[in-house]
Amino acid sequence: MSKDYYKILGIDKNASEDDIKKAFKKGAIKWHPDRWSNKSEKEKENAEKNFKEINEANEVLSDPEKRKLYDQFGADWENVANQGGGFDGFSDLGSFFRHMHSGMDSFFGGRQQPQGPRPGQDVQVRYGISIEEIYNGCNKQIEVTVKGRCEECHGTGGDKETCSHCHGTGMITNVQRTAFGIIQNSSPCPYCHGLGSITKNKCHKCHGEGMVNLTRKIKLNIKPFTANGTNLKLTGMGYESKDDHGLNGDLYVNIYYDIDPDKYVINGNTVYEKIKIPYYDCILGTTKKVRLPNNTEEEITVKQYSSEGDQIILPGKGINGGKYIFVVSVDMPKRQLLKGISDKEKKLLKEIKKMHDS
Repeated sequence: MSKDYYKILGIDKNASEDDIKKAFKKGAIKWHPDRWSNKSEKEKENAEKNFKEINEANEVLSDPEKRKLYDQFGADWENVANQGGGFDGFSDLGSFFRHMHSGMDSFFGGRQQPQGPRPGQDVQVRYGISIEEIYNGCNKQIEVTVKGRCEECHGTGGDKETCSHCHGTGMITNVQRTAFGIIQNSSPCPYCHGLGSITKNKCHKCHGEGMVNLTRKIKLNIKPFTANGTNLKLTGMGYESKDDHGLNGDLYVNIYYDIDPDKYVINGNTVYEKIKIPYYDCILGTTKKVRLPNNTEEEITVKQYSSEGDQIILPGKGINGGKYIFVVSVDMPKRQLLKGISDKEKKLLKEIKKMHDS
């Protein structure tokens, strides 16, 4: 009885290439032998059978030339193809080479991966610095959680057995007769994903992942005036490699300015700080001492009749010689403080009021 490739993939005959690709992916995930490794022998055999049929259906329907022949001749399509043109059933030389090129890829692994130990993944974390740390720099120790190779299984994920489909090579070789002779093409094994082995018994410590969480204590040396968004690279402090001789990934620490946005604004090398000035000093004017983030004192002058938003500029006191600008915020007494003002203060305020009313 002939196989209905459309039925195997669960699609109709008008399915698009994208529909075929999605159906194949869904079926391959469902029936992949790894997912049935803990089931009964009968269930494993059934999964392997379905998996092979899905691969077979996809190989035909995802190829426009083969699909065209299959739609026209059904189960006899392959015999017709072998009796056809000079390229073993391909309509032209371009179709032949496109097919040969596509055979080098696979759904599970893409192109063959380069050999050698696989490096660990890079990791990125963020660390915020205060306005004082922006000016003075700092030495900090932080803790970062990364993935490390499981000591129990040495990164293997558990007991391994050689893949019976690729015999440990990680590659599947297909042989095809053409007008040019016999041509071989290889692709990563879909059963072991190109690894050459399959996990038989998962490690109880890492649950088959081969990796466990570990905490790294990282020393940061942040220099004064480090720019917002700077990435500090710590070589080899990222994820460990699963392979014994593989290099660790790198750790990138992204430095950002963790400052109070209601009090500070940094624009380039200019620092703005909101400063509260009592309403009477805004009217009368005054001088006062202020402390900058670098822990030095400066004397500033508040001009007479200063109002909300006025600026007091200190050249050269910002970041890398930029400006440090105090922005005046008129400080009116709170309601509870107003209730506690003395009779003398009230009398003076009334006299001031009379002067403005006259």
